[in-house]
Amino acid sequence: LTDDPLGLNFVEDKSRLALDLMEVRTMIEPDIAALAAMRASKEDVKKIRQSCLAVEEKIRQNQDFVTEDIAFHETIARSSKNQVVPNVIPVIHSAIREQIKATNANLTEKTIATHRAITTAIAEKNPHAAKEAMLEHMRYNQEHIEKLIKARSNTP
Repeated sequence: LTDDPLGLNFVEDKSRLALDLMEVRTMIEPDIAALAAMRASKEDVKKIRQSCLAVEEKIRQNQDFVTEDIAFHETIARSSKNQVVPNVIPVIHSAIREQIKATNANLTEKTIATHRAITTAIAEKNPHAAKEAMLEHMRYNQEHIEKLIKARSNTP
């Protein structure tokens, strides 16, 4: 349970789980990104940029990028300087793992573009842009998961 604090490994319908987790992420992460844009220090921004580049590097090398993707979102969450947010990080981690499994990591170019937009908005101290960029990131993933679920349900 320490690796799965929410007991999500026991959920059988992983596609539906990925979609449900995306809904939770959409409720939480855009506002976390906005807080990070308002509160991130120069050092935080540097770490976010490094995490963003680490994800890109793994994607460009066609390697598994789950760990780097989680680190990117965790760095943003910690940069929000909200003391409750670290308790939400396990939900975000679970969601990212399930989402990448569900999408078979097919959204790599969209991931790169939206991660860059999020990073830029936070660096520019623009909470509205950070929130919108994170929402766009969530939207692409959710739409892709919905298409996969629909395609699987239409398969005989």
